[in-house]
Amino acid sequence: MVVGEQPGLTILDLSSRFITELDLSRYPLLERANHAMLGITETDLSNNPMLKMVFFWGCKLLREIDLSNNPLVERILIHHSAIERVIWPDEYPNLTDLEVELSNIRAIELGNTPLLVLFDVFQCPLLETIDLETTGKLASFSPHDNPSLKSIEVGNTGTTTIFSAWNNPALESIEIGDADALTALVIYENSLLNTLEIGSAPVLEKIHMHYTPELTEIDLTGFPVFKFLDAGITGDFFKENLVIDMSAPENASIDQMDISGIRNVTIHVHESFPIDDPDLQFTVGFYKNVGSTVTFDNGTTTKVYNY
Repeated sequence: MVVGEQPGLTILDLSSRFITELDLSRYPLLERANHAMLGITETDLSNNPMLKMVFFWGCKLLREIDLSNNPLVERILIHHSAIERVIWPDEYPNLTDLEVELSNIRAIELGNTPLLVLFDVFQCPLLETIDLETTGKLASFSPHDNPSLKSIEVGNTGTTTIFSAWNNPALESIEIGDADALTALVIYENSLLNTLEIGSAPVLEKIHMHYTPELTEIDLTGFPVFKFLDAGITGDFFKENLVIDMSAPENASIDQMDISGIRNVTIHVHESFPIDDPDLQFTVGFYKNVGSTVTFDNGTTTKVYNY
């Protein structure tokens, strides 16, 4: 379909079951394109450099979209669509909102997105990779219910205070660079997660990890105000081993730790950490950890507690 000769067209909302191809190349001033077309198989947005908002609703036959020539886009919505591949530009200086749900996208790989505020991705059955390079204003990040998602990599979490990821059963790796505003990390029902790496997190206080049996190492040394770790395995499940590195001097202020359901826990601590304190099990909260052996190691001395 070629829309009539209207070179000054800025907004286009189309809803149809019968359109299969859409050529918008004649409308260089187009700012908003809403695709709600069940039968569409191809759309051309290559000559729409002014495009600010692009929506795809119910596009059940569309497999690929090319947005590489639309760097000014502010909002992208992909809902209930079969789109598997998106060709992104090198950077999106104006992008504030990316929402993908109930769609077949396989990878989300974005370069510089300094204004990105909302990132919402869920129930995408084929999604394997999320890679965000720079997101200086990110306020919400909570990918969930993506059964094929294997890796999440975020260079900068921006203004995000709570980073959450849940019910991604194939997720193996979470890597976060700078997390300047992050106060809590919540990850659960990610049974294959084996890598958790966080760079700078100056105000991170809490980590909640429910049912991550493959994660055997946790590094807390980069979190100067960290206070609470919930790494317990609940129900009938057990984890054999867990190593926790809290050897930085500031880690001595940790308030509570739940490592229930983990048989052998080794905790590397700073020499100032009170490993001989008789009340340690109560102040740190180890009373929950029935059946666990907890070994503290400060580099020169070890202390073993059996619960």
